[in-house]
Amino acid sequence: MARYALYIYEDIYGGLHGINDVLVFEGTEKEACKEAYNRGWELLTSYGFLEDDLEEQVQDEITDDMTFQDVDELRSQIFAEDIEYEVVEIDESKAAQYTTRQLDAILCDFGFKEFCNKFCVKE
Repeated sequence: MARYALYIYEDIYGGLHGINDVLVFEGTEKEACKEAYNRGWELLTSYGFLEDDLEEQVQDEITDDMTFQDVDELRSQIFAEDIEYEVVEIDESKAAQYTTRQLDAILCDFGFKEFCNKFCVKE
């Protein structure tokens, strides 16, 4: 198990206006990516105007021959395209003295970029 810094944002505004989320996640890289994706869905649907913008894109692409299932798949595809996230592994040699909860608080205080500079594995 490793710990990862996650930065989740939406593609429409690129995380501006505070429409983003950060957290420290403990697990595998695959689990961290899944968590980021799921948080992205929550992020998109928690802001009504974002959901309205995306729904407008869906409506623009619906054709008369589409079934309800086709429309649902289209909606899922369009929403999924607007979820953006970064997952960066935390360097345990720099962060071992902190609990995951403490690192999460530090991430919120520092912001994603500064946190990664101080605590994450350099690629």
